Amino acid sequence: MSASAEQVALLLRACDAGFVPPLSARVDIDAYAAKLAAQATLVEAWDGDALAGLVAIYCNNHDTGIAYISNVSVAPGHTRRGIAGRLLGEALVRARAAGMRGAALAVHDANAAALALYRKHGFMPAGASGLELRMELAFTSEHPQ
Repeated sequence: MSASAEQVALLLRACDAGFVPPLSARVDIDAYAAKLAAQATLVEAWDGDALAGLVAIYCNNHDTGIAYISNVSVAPGHTRRGIAGRLLGEALVRARAAGMRGAALAVHDANAAALALYRKHGFMPAGASGLELRMELAFTSEHPQ
């Protein structure tokens, strides 16, 4: 199943308060959902016909070979079940299959749960801009995603 922009927007609204800071304080959720649905590779988890989680990754920068993870969201009521980790792992597999040599993302330095998830998958801090931390993962034999 492939999520529509409307389904992505519903998930992002449900997860809004869990983002640090809230996603709606940074982006127009409908426009962002439309961009993700149209341009990103979405790795999705479903509960029946409801989108329960997603990882949005861009695997289109062949100049740098770095995939960019734009969003990791799991709906309230579906958290603490390993969904985010499973989706993130699958997104990294897809990035490597697309010829990427690594992945990067940005996360607020106060988002402890997200930082733990990314570190568990091998991401390391690679710089900061204000309260936003850039994390990177090189695809190696130790991280064969």
